[in-house]
Amino acid sequence: MALTGQASYVCHDPFKAKVTYTNNTCDPVVITGIKLSATTTSPGCTPPGDYTYQPNVTGTVMPGTTATVLDLTGNSFCCFNMACPATFDCDEDYTMTVLTAGGDLSQMESVHLTLGGCDTICP
Repeated sequence: MALTGQASYVCHDPFKAKVTYTNNTCDPVVITGIKLSATTTSPGCTPPGDYTYQPNVTGTVMPGTTATVLDLTGNSFCCFNMACPATFDCDEDYTMTVLTAGGDLSQMESVHLTLGGCDTICP
């Protein structure tokens, strides 16, 4: 699997991630979901909870093929309860896990958030 996304975000940027899966086996692989989990690696930010997305494909990646199983444009980055302080930076690691009947594959990426003065309040 391969995971691509932005290395940094600012206020109003939507979270974006693209997950591709290459089936190097001789059998079809059924993708049952793609799980997103995140952890904060520097103080300040609150990571989103775990969420499992449905795959973009019909659920099966045929042998010898590569498919985009998730092309995600998520919600904009925001601050809880009120506007962000004038200076507000933090780092998060997020992991995408492709869930299959034959076993799961994961990849982690790190992102930097610059949310100083962000006026978008999280829902």
